[in-house]
Formats: sequence, C-alpha cells, structure tokens
Amino acid sequence: MGLPTLRRLSGGTIIVGAILALALAGTEAGAGARAAPARHPHDGARGPGSYLAGWGTVRNRTITYDILAQEHWLADHGVELRQWGPDPVTGKVEIFLARYSAASRRLLMARYGPAIEVSRTAMGPGYLLNRRNDSPPFNGGDKLRNTCSSGPVVFGNHSSKTYVLSAGHCSPLGATIKVGTNTMGKVVKREFKNHGLDTELIDDLGGGYNGQVWGGGPREASPPTFIEDGTLFAQRNAIITNDSAASGQIDGIKVLRVNQMFHLKKRNITIIDLTEVYKRGQAICRLGDSGGPWIKTEKGGLAKVVGTTSIGARSVNGGFKFCYIEQIGSITKAFNVHVP
Repeated sequence: MGLPTLRRLSGGTIIVGAILALALAGTEAGAGARAAPARHPHDGARGPGSYLAGWGTVRNRTITYDILAQEHWLADHGVELRQWGPDPVTGKVEIFLARYSAASRRLLMARYGPAIEVSRTAMGPGYLLNRRNDSPPFNGGDKLRNTCSSGPVVFGNHSSKTYVLSAGHCSPLGATIKVGTNTMGKVVKREFKNHGLDTELIDDLGGGYNGQVWGGGPREASPPTFIEDGTLFAQRNAIITNDSAASGQIDGIKVLRVNQMFHLKKRNITIIDLTEVYKRGQAICRLGDSGGPWIKTEKGGLAKVVGTTSIGARSVNGGFKFCYIEQIGSITKAFNVHVP
C-alpha cells in the first residue's frame, strides 16, 4: 500500500516503510553415460529400528542411500528422480519422479523390489525459499504482497498458537496477507491510531510460522536465518540490525533515542513508543520495510528481537537515514503475545 509522507522541520521527507523477499529455481546438472555403481549399503547408525513405520529400519536407510549413489546411472537410463526416502505411513521407500512413466517404474521395481513404492504423482522442480517466495511455515522478514514486510514470529501467551507481526499502517483488519502466491495469514488484530502503536497481528490460518527471521540481502537466493531468542529493549548507543524485506540485513545501526513519539502530519496522528536509529548518514530503511524485524544478533545464529519497522525519515540514496522502530515490548503487551 502507499506509504504516508510528511515534511519535517528540517525539510526532509518522512515515509512509513514496507517489505522484501526472493526466490530461486533449483537446477539439475546433466550427466554423461555411466556404468551402474556397485551397491555399498549406507545404513547410518544402527539403532532405533522402526520408531515410525519403516522410518528407522536398516533396509530403508540402505535403499535410500543406494538410490542416491545410483542417481546418475538412473538418469542415464531415463529415470529422472525428484524426491525419495522412507515413508512413515507405508513403511516403504517412496520415490517421486519428475515425469512418471511405466518404464521408469518397471526399472526401479526390478532393481529395488517390493521395498519401494513409485508414486504416479509427478514432482515439480524444487525452489530455494527466500524472502520473496516463502511458504509455510513462514519466516519473519518476508516480502509481502501489500508492499510491506512480515515481522518477527510471536506466540500466544496462553497457547502455542503462532502469529507474525507487521506494521499497522500496512493492511486493514481482516485483510488476507500473501507472500508471492502463498497465503501467509489474516490480520486478526491491528493498532494504527492517534496516540497509539503502529502494529498488526497476522494469524497463520493453520500454515504455521517458524520462530526465526531471514538474514542476508533482500534478493539473496538462499539467505541465512536467525533463530529468535527472546526480546531486547535496546538502549541508547546499542548496535542493532535491520532485517526487513526491502533493505535486507543491515548491521551496525546505532540507537539514538528510545520511547519517542512521532507526529505524522499527513495522517494527523502521533505514533508512540518508537526507537530512533541512525548509521553514519547511510540509508538504513526503505519503502517496503514497514513491519519488518529489527534484531540484535548473537552467537550461534540467535537473535534478540528489538521491534518492527514503522517510519523512515530524511531521504538518502534511495532510502532513509533515520528510521523509527515500534518497540517490541509495547507490541507484545498490546497483543498478549511473546517472542520465543
């Protein structure tokens, strides 16, 4: 959605931000003709047996790795594998092909016997997930179709129900939120009013959310992720990270002020409980970042959640050199949720 603009006393333009994400199709390398490799069973650790139907059996592990070792030989003989592995329902190794054919099935059955099952459902090419083409369970930091970002994942205080945050100015109550063609959820709570917060809560509608946020660049094909590790009220001079969709991961951003109020002249409302941040005059937030996560990175791929993108101010290099973050503590209190 369009973002509100505003003139500041300094003459800089102020804008409420939006979001990001990207996708990459997987590719398959061709192989020249090869002889069928010898079968060297790889059954992994000899252990728990059938803790799910067929899941942990030595037979199923052996067949799964046999197929892996013979992948190129099978391709040379017209069998284009897509997915295979133990099926916990049938207890067999189920094989999905890029294109099903009776000839491929006969070859596989002759080679591996009744311990396998060849699905007649063709499996399409895989895609590496990222901010623009995420699918359930979703991460925070996705690029939303409403031109905003998804924020951190949160849990209900009295249930295991998962939600994701965004900015209240992004969508109305009841709106369906999408990432690419996938439905992320529905806005079930929203606050965007005078003397209030700029935030909203998106229900997962059964698809689920991961307790993590994307890292890396806004168009990175296979970006890293950070596991959410609680919250942080970042005080003055703390160094934090913008992880919203349009900007991607920008580290080394300094907190200037906390508990700020900001009046949006064009909307004639004042947003409360904001943190102001800055980094040596460079663009640290952009249109499309609104609602996206701000974090404090930790060792081991963990991150404390600081808040969500709300307002950008003073244009510079295609973005804004001042950014205002809705503080996570105010959000979780308003919605009766918590960050895992």
